[in-house]
Amino acid sequence: MSFDEYNIETQNNGVLGELAIPDFANKISDELVHQYSQKFKEEKIISIPNFVSEKVLREIQNDIENYKYWSYVTIPNNNVWEPAYNNYISYETINECQRNLEAKNFSYRFQSSLAHQYDTCTCIVCALKQTITGFPVSDFLCKIIGCQNIRRGEIFLSKYGKDDFLSLHTDTNKGDISVTFSLTYDDWHPCFGGILHFCDEEQNIYKSIVPKLGSLTIFDLNKKQGKKHFVSTVAVDKNRYTLTAWYFLID
Repeated sequence: MSFDEYNIETQNNGVLGELAIPDFANKISDELVHQYSQKFKEEKIISIPNFVSEKVLREIQNDIENYKYWSYVTIPNNNVWEPAYNNYISYETINECQRNLEAKNFSYRFQSSLAHQYDTCTCIVCALKQTITGFPVSDFLCKIIGCQNIRRGEIFLSKYGKDDFLSLHTDTNKGDISVTFSLTYDDWHPCFGGILHFCDEEQNIYKSIVPKLGSLTIFDLNKKQGKKHFVSTVAVDKNRYTLTAWYFLID
């Protein structure tokens, strides 16, 4: 069932205007919630496998893989370190991003849904936004983090294809926590690249997370020092999809 068909069905059932996807998350026992919460408290990074329902993932797969509102977002652009959104990526931009990556400057290239924002949209990305900011997902996040409430920051779907990457950075001023939902349908192998790596102050990698369909990753952004992380270059002709959200904590 496509997402458009799902919308029609829910509207006919009297849920007009509600885009949130029902039964999005698998049920997790109180014992596991406690274990995840303790681990997050100790390490400030937690990756939870099979968080998103496989049934839901299969129902929305076609909509994600055929999403049409992508923009190529890149830094830098003619030596300007502000993100640019374009319908395509030029050879000049590809080369500029690569040069800056090799020079160890902050740079990135990937496709994002962030430029597609308007209130009346009913696309799959807008449905996912409503889903992860509503109950019960937000309640689960609060239990893991140990806060009373959270306020959403930016939320977007990203698509990393061959040669796309995101260099070392800290997400300064984006929020208190970063939350990512892996929507990568290919059976991802570490050799494919596209791995989320975390680095210490000496830029040594101390934790790596390989994309796994349906997994949820939460990490503290550490406002004082930042949490250095990057996404390694995708080495294969496959797509890595991730729904990313930044949240602010409300005590």
